[in-house]
Amino acid sequence: MKAEETVDYLFRISQGKLKLVKDLLVLTKQQGEVLEAEEVKRLEALLSKKQELMDKIDLLDREFVEKYGLLKEALGIEDFKDLQHQKVHGLKDLQQRIQEIVTIMKEIQDINNINTSKMKESISQTKDKFKSMKTGKKAVASYTRQYKRSPSIYIDKKK
Repeated sequence: MKAEETVDYLFRISQGKLKLVKDLLVLTKQQGEVLEAEEVKRLEALLSKKQELMDKIDLLDREFVEKYGLLKEALGIEDFKDLQHQKVHGLKDLQQRIQEIVTIMKEIQDINNINTSKMKESISQTKDKFKSMKTGKKAVASYTRQYKRSPSIYIDKKK
């Protein structure tokens, strides 16, 4: 396969990945909204969809790495930076597409960090609620407990 054909193939893989990454960004934003609304079932569905997208992205990444390795071997280069010195048609478009993907992935990572903080806060609040409920149960149990009746120990004697 010629270098131009490989670059074109890598560009098409990157196009597919860009679409998946954009979809992943939308789901990640929705995840933040769902966390705020505390909609557990919807959160589960979103996480499932996100996992499907990430699996597809992983497949494209593996294919990209394989073809990129062949391109490096064909051109006799070691790194993507060395590719910039090559006069290969479509290379600039590929680099721009990769930069778009990196930018969106950074945005996804930032949103994920915020979502993780929200989730930790929600878990903390839930733990506090459980502690409060446990304390309340103990208090109620102490009021409903039956006490043993013992005979009176005071004896009234008149002198």
